Amino acid sequence: MSFYSTWEGSVKFAKESDFRDCVEKIEMFLDATFKDEDLFFERKELSFSNPDMFAVGDIGRNLHRVIDVIQQYPFSGKLAGFSTDGCFEGYIVTSDSEESFDLMKWALERPEIADCAAKIKDNFAKEDTAEDWDTISPLYECIVEAFLDTHL
Repeated sequence: MSFYSTWEGSVKFAKESDFRDCVEKIEMFLDATFKDEDLFFERKELSFSNPDMFAVGDIGRNLHRVIDVIQQYPFSGKLAGFSTDGCFEGYIVTSDSEESFDLMKWALERPEIADCAAKIKDNFAKEDTAEDWDTISPLYECIVEAFLDTHL
């Protein structure tokens, strides 16, 4: 079973051999191939800023499980991600820590986006008249964008 999440950010590996080994493991693990522009071999850097970073392979947003692969190696940088796969969570990963957030609670604590979270909660409280996804989706996007902007 997989857990879908979307990630942004970049990591830079201390050693080229770690970088190449990590890329190889991720490609094998996901049965996918990175597009060349997302691999910065000369800088030993892997960027997660492009949602269409794989040239081959149907992985969609199934990047959550590659974080464990990346964390096997020393790196600098930071990754921030989120998931709406049965939850609404955000994640921050560095070489020595991983932190998760309940994004609804996180948003309600921030005045500049609290109204987005409140509208989502109100919508789900009245299930019989819940608005369609096209109406609610921009509210989630507002929260996710604020989370990523705050942490990257």
